[in-house]
Amino acid sequence: MNSKKIKNRNIVLFKRWQNKGFSILSTIGKIVIVLTLPFIYLTLSFNLAFSQNDTIVDLLGVMINSQRRTVFTHQNSVLVNIISNEQIKKMPASTLSDLLKGSLGVDLQQRGTDDIQADISIRGGNFDQNLILLNGVPISDPQTGHNSFSIPVPLEMIRKIEIIQGPGTRIYGLGAYSGAINIVTKSPEKLQLMLNAETGENNFLTGNVYIGSPIGKNSIFGYSASYNSSNGYTTNTDYKSISQFLNLICRKKYFRISNQVSFNAKQYGAYNFYTPNFPFQYEIIGKLRASTSIEIGQNYKNKINVYFNLGTDEFQLFRESEEWYQHIDNYWIKNGTDTAKYAQNIYQSWAYYSGHNYHLTNTIGSSFNSEFNSFFGNTSYGFNIERNQIKSTVLGEEIDPVDWLGKTYSKGDTRINYNIFADQSKTFGKVDVSFGTNLIYNEKFGLFTTFGGDINYKISSPNRIYLSINQGVRMPTFTDLYYNGPSNIGNIDLKPEKATTYEIGYKYFGKNIQILSAIFYRKGKNTIDWVKESETEKWQTMNYTEVNTKGFEFALNKNFNSRIIDLFNINYTYLYQDKPQGNYISKYTLNYLRHNLSFSANHEIIKNLNLNWRARYSFRNGTYFYQDESTSNILETNFNGTWLIDAKLSFKLKNFSIYVQVSNILNTEYYDLSYIKLPGRSIKGGVKFNL
Repeated sequence: MNSKKIKNRNIVLFKRWQNKGFSILSTIGKIVIVLTLPFIYLTLSFNLAFSQNDTIVDLLGVMINSQRRTVFTHQNSVLVNIISNEQIKKMPASTLSDLLKGSLGVDLQQRGTDDIQADISIRGGNFDQNLILLNGVPISDPQTGHNSFSIPVPLEMIRKIEIIQGPGTRIYGLGAYSGAINIVTKSPEKLQLMLNAETGENNFLTGNVYIGSPIGKNSIFGYSASYNSSNGYTTNTDYKSISQFLNLICRKKYFRISNQVSFNAKQYGAYNFYTPNFPFQYEIIGKLRASTSIEIGQNYKNKINVYFNLGTDEFQLFRESEEWYQHIDNYWIKNGTDTAKYAQNIYQSWAYYSGHNYHLTNTIGSSFNSEFNSFFGNTSYGFNIERNQIKSTVLGEEIDPVDWLGKTYSKGDTRINYNIFADQSKTFGKVDVSFGTNLIYNEKFGLFTTFGGDINYKISSPNRIYLSINQGVRMPTFTDLYYNGPSNIGNIDLKPEKATTYEIGYKYFGKNIQILSAIFYRKGKNTIDWVKESETEKWQTMNYTEVNTKGFEFALNKNFNSRIIDLFNINYTYLYQDKPQGNYISKYTLNYLRHNLSFSANHEIIKNLNLNWRARYSFRNGTYFYQDESTSNILETNFNGTWLIDAKLSFKLKNFSIYVQVSNILNTEYYDLSYIKLPGRSIKGGVKFNL
């Protein structure tokens, strides 16, 4: 039996918006301005020339931006699924979660709709085992991977998405245990303006604006802002979110500087999100991120990254508002009679809800990468230093109390990761060979290494086969180590988890067709999971001795360039994981998609009228719990195979388009996680203006 309940998580510092505008901005807006102005000044002060073509090119020549060394798709000896801007336009998707649902090897387990809360999994890994990057800069959350899916850019600003299948700490950095996702934003060579408004059921409303343009001959910038809100599809699933993103780039012949600043905040009803015992949870999350990247050189390339990520997080086990619970005389009370308690019919002080959890995390990092070509091929080396820090009311060790914005933080932890890497690649006729290693040091966890090697053989111009062995590592999150709550117990003795993946694959890069396939075996050591031995116990984190994953992946992308059918896509992933040793109930490790199949296509029905659709079949391993609507009893059942069909009909004129999007057309009832029934059929409509 593989049950899956949801762990309490912890969260923020902001007052509710209460229809008074986003009061979170009054807290963090000044910080955004202070960080943004130096970047703007630095960028605009350079008298540089920059130009980048934003059109889609043949996939054979697409450079992968998330790697530490220069490499193109045909040279890379792992599967990298690239979703181009042109493909994004032809998918029935208006959010990033909509887009990723049908991607190769990706499992998106949702607790809400429209990018509000979702756990990203690659090749059966869990939400903490993936590295998330924005323009090559890491933005994963050290508190918990639940918060990593806070992406500050709308689809309209994305140039491409790189989904890296398999571990790659040596190439992509610490945290890429089962894979990585890199989101690359646009850098247009001429003025681009996009306005988008969308509405739908349950008072759904969204608005996006994007503008990108060169600034004279010297610089280029891109800016986006987004707003989303809804009353929710059931009780306590309402939400609001805002985000802003600014990117400033300059480039001369052998010099490039890129600055980005982003801010996003969201608050949402978290019905049954982390435990069914207290269904009326609420969560508020804020993210502020800034980075500067400098690239120098031609034959000898050097790149320096400096980045800062700030996260604030508030978790309300009992939702606070005038309609829900209010703090009165040291008690949390609803409607004057319902007192918030951990345990009913017990009147000792520990049984009463004591208040919300607050967390403040920050990550400061710097990296240096150097790369040059010689008789020995391409050599790259460098280092990365990253400090993760948390101050919290519940996570961490006891610290001297810190007051910030009216909250007192009495717990915390700080860790620094040092990472040195080297990689060598060379082409011998039709064979590309690369190998490398990483040396990682952490004061708490000590010194350890990872290695990897790849061989890529060119059968003919479009046909290639490859063989690779690579390792991935990830540190325990602060939640893994320290979270203790009504249903959870952390474990300060956790070790980092490590995986070695053996993979063989085939790639075909034709003019209008791309085929990817791979067979892999991942051997996981010290895999971290939340487990328990019976339903009456609390979830507790532990390291499994070994968790092994076998898998097969296949993708076909075909461009017919026809009105009847333009772009056609098939993705399929099969996974099987060995059950870990011991008679444990697993919360996350064994919750994976055994079969994940998707078809999508684009059709031009008549001139300017297009239909985009996608059909997905998924069969999830294990069981889940749900509440019977007629008896209110909690029942356990196996996951069943599920078909989900989405479609988008759009009519486009020169600079203007209108569209209707229908999700879950068959009105299928389904669950990704225990106790959280996801929405049935939903309809949205919108308008878009492009210049």
